[in-house]
Amino acid sequence: LRDAFPDSELDVLISEGFETVLSGNPNVSRTLAFDKQRMRTMPWKYLGLVRTLRSRKYDLAVDVSNGYHFSLNGALLTRLSGARYRIGYDRGDAGSYMNVLVALPRPDTYMADAIRDIVRPILPGMLDYGIALYVSDEDRAFAEVWLSEHEITGYDPFFVVHPGGKGKKRWGAENFATLADRVTSVSGARVVVAGGREEEQTVGEMTT
Repeated sequence: LRDAFPDSELDVLISEGFETVLSGNPNVSRTLAFDKQRMRTMPWKYLGLVRTLRSRKYDLAVDVSNGYHFSLNGALLTRLSGARYRIGYDRGDAGSYMNVLVALPRPDTYMADAIRDIVRPILPGMLDYGIALYVSDEDRAFAEVWLSEHEITGYDPFFVVHPGGKGKKRWGAENFATLADRVTSVSGARVVVAGGREEEQTVGEMTT
Protein backbone atom coordinates (compact mmCIF):
# COMPACT_ATOMS: atom_id res chain seq x y z
CA LEU A 1 0.00 0.00 0.00
CA ARG A 2 2.81 2.39 0.83
CA ASP A 3 4.56 1.72 -2.48
CA ALA A 4 1.31 2.15 -4.40
CA PHE A 5 0.29 5.32 -2.51
CA PRO A 6 3.54 6.89 -1.26
CA ASP A 7 1.90 10.14 -0.14
CA SER A 8 -0.95 8.52 1.76
CA GLU A 9 -1.62 8.38 5.50
CA LEU A 10 -1.57 4.72 6.52
CA ASP A 11 -3.01 3.91 9.95
CA VAL A 12 -3.21 0.50 11.64
CA LEU A 13 -5.90 -0.42 14.17
CA ILE A 14 -4.35 -3.00 16.48
CA SER A 15 -5.13 -4.72 19.77
CA GLU A 16 -3.70 -2.90 22.77
CA GLY A 17 -0.38 -4.36 23.84
CA PHE A 18 0.76 -5.23 20.32
CA GLU A 19 1.31 -1.73 18.96
CA THR A 20 5.05 -1.89 19.69
CA VAL A 21 5.35 -4.54 16.96
CA LEU A 22 4.84 -1.72 14.47
CA SER A 23 6.97 0.82 16.32
CA GLY A 24 9.52 2.35 13.97
CA ASN A 25 7.87 0.92 10.83
CA PRO A 26 8.35 3.68 8.22
CA ASN A 27 5.30 2.49 6.27
CA VAL A 28 2.89 3.17 9.16
CA SER A 29 1.74 6.72 9.84
CA ARG A 30 0.17 5.92 13.22
CA THR A 31 -1.22 3.04 15.25
CA LEU A 32 -4.62 3.13 16.95
CA ALA A 33 -4.72 0.70 19.87
CA PHE A 34 -7.95 -0.71 21.31
CA ASP A 35 -8.89 -3.16 24.06
CA LYS A 36 -11.83 -5.26 22.87
CA GLN A 37 -12.67 -6.61 26.33
CA ARG A 38 -12.65 -3.16 27.92
CA MET A 39 -14.84 -1.73 25.19
CA ARG A 40 -17.43 -4.42 25.81
CA THR A 41 -17.88 -3.16 29.34
CA MET A 42 -17.38 0.51 28.48
CA PRO A 43 -19.40 1.08 25.28
CA TRP A 44 -18.67 4.80 25.31
CA LYS A 45 -15.02 3.99 24.62
CA TYR A 46 -16.11 1.99 21.57
CA LEU A 47 -18.11 4.99 20.36
CA GLY A 48 -15.07 7.18 20.95
CA LEU A 49 -12.95 4.87 18.81
CA VAL A 50 -15.54 4.96 16.03
CA ARG A 51 -15.59 8.77 16.15
CA THR A 52 -11.79 8.80 15.89
CA LEU A 53 -11.86 6.47 12.88
CA ARG A 54 -14.53 8.49 11.10
CA SER A 55 -12.70 11.76 11.77
CA ARG A 56 -9.78 10.42 9.73
CA LYS A 57 -11.98 10.32 6.59
CA TYR A 58 -10.32 7.21 5.18
CA ASP A 59 -10.50 6.37 1.49
CA LEU A 60 -9.78 2.68 2.10
CA ALA A 61 -10.24 0.31 5.05
CA VAL A 62 -8.92 -3.27 4.96
CA ASP A 63 -10.29 -6.00 7.24
CA VAL A 64 -7.30 -8.27 7.90
CA SER A 65 -9.04 -10.73 10.21
CA ASN A 66 -8.66 -14.47 9.58
CA GLY A 67 -10.00 -15.34 6.14
CA TYR A 68 -11.74 -18.52 7.27
CA HIS A 69 -13.28 -17.19 10.49
CA PHE A 70 -15.63 -14.24 10.10
CA SER A 71 -14.87 -11.57 12.70
CA LEU A 72 -17.93 -9.48 13.48
CA ASN A 73 -15.83 -6.98 15.41
CA GLY A 74 -13.36 -6.56 12.56
CA ALA A 75 -16.11 -6.26 9.96
CA LEU A 76 -18.11 -3.82 12.08
CA LEU A 77 -15.16 -1.51 12.72
CA THR A 78 -14.30 -1.63 9.01
CA ARG A 79 -17.88 -0.62 8.17
CA LEU A 80 -18.12 2.05 10.87
CA SER A 81 -14.82 3.60 9.80
CA GLY A 82 -16.77 5.41 7.09
CA ALA A 83 -14.13 4.57 4.49
CA ARG A 84 -15.20 4.94 0.87
CA TYR A 85 -13.85 1.50 -0.03
CA ARG A 86 -13.97 -1.37 2.45
CA ILE A 87 -12.18 -4.53 1.42
CA GLY A 88 -12.11 -7.97 3.00
CA TYR A 89 -12.42 -11.69 2.35
CA ASP A 90 -15.77 -13.01 1.10
CA ARG A 91 -16.99 -15.14 4.01
CA GLY A 92 -19.82 -15.08 6.51
CA ASP A 93 -21.79 -11.86 6.33
CA ALA A 94 -18.86 -9.85 4.97
CA GLY A 95 -21.01 -8.53 2.12
CA SER A 96 -23.07 -6.56 4.64
CA TYR A 97 -19.98 -4.64 5.77
CA MET A 98 -17.61 -4.56 2.79
CA ASN A 99 -18.11 -3.18 -0.70
CA VAL A 100 -15.02 -4.90 -2.16
CA LEU A 101 -14.95 -8.66 -1.56
CA VAL A 102 -11.95 -10.89 -2.24
CA ALA A 103 -12.05 -14.65 -2.88
CA LEU A 104 -10.83 -16.73 0.06
CA PRO A 105 -7.19 -17.85 0.04
CA ARG A 106 -6.24 -21.52 -0.16
CA PRO A 107 -6.52 -23.25 3.22
CA ASP A 108 -2.74 -23.83 3.37
CA THR A 109 -1.89 -20.15 2.75
CA TYR A 110 0.48 -18.63 5.28
CA MET A 111 -1.42 -16.02 7.30
CA ALA A 112 0.98 -13.18 6.46
CA ASP A 113 0.59 -13.96 2.75
CA ALA A 114 -3.21 -14.11 3.12
CA ILE A 115 -3.24 -10.65 4.70
CA ARG A 116 -0.99 -9.23 1.98
CA ASP A 117 -3.10 -10.79 -0.79
CA ILE A 118 -6.30 -9.08 0.40
CA VAL A 119 -5.25 -5.93 -1.47
CA ARG A 120 -3.81 -7.71 -4.52
CA PRO A 121 -7.08 -7.36 -6.53
CA ILE A 122 -6.87 -3.57 -6.30
CA LEU A 123 -3.09 -3.54 -6.85
CA PRO A 124 -2.60 -6.02 -9.70
CA GLY A 125 1.04 -5.09 -10.14
CA MET A 126 1.86 -5.59 -6.48
CA LEU A 127 5.16 -7.28 -5.72
CA ASP A 128 5.73 -9.99 -3.15
CA TYR A 129 7.15 -8.79 0.13
CA GLY A 130 8.85 -10.52 3.01
CA ILE A 131 8.04 -9.88 6.66
CA ALA A 132 9.99 -6.97 8.14
CA LEU A 133 10.36 -6.11 11.82
CA TYR A 134 11.87 -2.71 12.50
CA VAL A 135 13.98 -2.57 15.64
CA SER A 136 14.87 0.72 17.30
CA ASP A 137 18.42 1.68 18.27
CA GLU A 138 17.28 1.58 21.91
CA ASP A 139 16.06 -2.01 21.53
CA ARG A 140 19.27 -3.06 19.82
CA ALA A 141 21.33 -1.51 22.61
CA PHE A 142 19.23 -3.29 25.25
CA ALA A 143 19.65 -6.65 23.45
CA GLU A 144 23.42 -6.22 23.16
CA VAL A 145 23.76 -5.45 26.87
CA TRP A 146 21.44 -8.32 27.88
CA LEU A 147 23.31 -10.83 25.71
CA SER A 148 26.65 -9.62 27.01
CA GLU A 149 25.46 -9.99 30.61
CA HIS A 150 24.57 -13.60 29.80
CA GLU A 151 27.97 -14.22 28.17
CA ILE A 152 26.73 -14.27 24.58
CA THR A 153 28.94 -11.94 22.59
CA GLY A 154 30.27 -11.38 19.09
CA TYR A 155 29.55 -14.33 16.84
CA ASP A 156 28.54 -16.76 19.60
CA PRO A 157 25.76 -18.90 18.13
CA PHE A 158 22.40 -18.91 19.91
CA PHE A 159 18.77 -19.74 19.18
CA VAL A 160 15.69 -17.84 20.33
CA VAL A 161 12.60 -19.79 21.38
CA HIS A 162 9.28 -18.02 21.96
CA PRO A 163 6.88 -20.39 23.77
CA GLY A 164 3.73 -18.49 22.82
CA GLY A 165 0.37 -19.44 21.37
CA LYS A 166 -3.21 -19.54 22.55
CA GLY A 167 -5.66 -22.39 22.98
CA LYS A 168 -4.98 -25.20 20.52
CA LYS A 169 -1.93 -23.31 19.23
CA ARG A 170 -0.19 -23.62 22.60
CA TRP A 171 2.43 -26.36 22.31
CA GLY A 172 3.21 -26.74 26.00
CA ALA A 173 6.20 -26.05 28.24
CA GLU A 174 7.43 -29.65 28.19
CA ASN A 175 7.60 -29.72 24.39
CA PHE A 176 9.43 -26.39 24.24
CA ALA A 177 11.88 -27.57 26.92
CA THR A 178 12.56 -30.76 24.95
CA LEU A 179 13.14 -28.69 21.81
CA ALA A 180 15.57 -26.41 23.62
CA ASP A 181 17.49 -29.41 25.02
CA ARG A 182 17.64 -30.97 21.56
CA VAL A 183 18.95 -27.77 19.96
CA THR A 184 21.66 -27.47 22.61
CA SER A 185 22.72 -31.12 22.39
CA VAL A 186 22.91 -31.14 18.57
CA SER A 187 24.42 -27.73 17.92
CA GLY A 188 26.08 -26.81 21.17
CA ALA A 189 24.51 -23.35 20.89
CA ARG A 190 22.85 -21.49 23.74
CA VAL A 191 19.06 -21.07 23.82
CA VAL A 192 17.41 -17.76 24.73
CA VAL A 193 13.75 -17.98 25.78
CA ALA A 194 11.73 -14.87 24.92
CA GLY A 195 8.20 -13.98 25.92
CA GLY A 196 5.82 -11.51 27.49
CA ARG A 197 3.63 -11.56 30.58
CA GLU A 198 1.38 -14.26 29.12
CA GLU A 199 4.37 -16.60 28.73
CA GLU A 200 5.81 -16.13 32.23
CA GLN A 201 4.30 -19.35 33.57
CA THR A 202 5.39 -21.37 30.53
CA VAL A 203 8.93 -19.98 30.70
CA GLY A 204 9.08 -20.83 34.41
CA GLU A 205 7.96 -24.41 33.72
CA MET A 206 10.53 -24.74 30.94
CA THR A 207 13.44 -23.70 33.11
CA THR A 208 12.61 -25.76 36.22
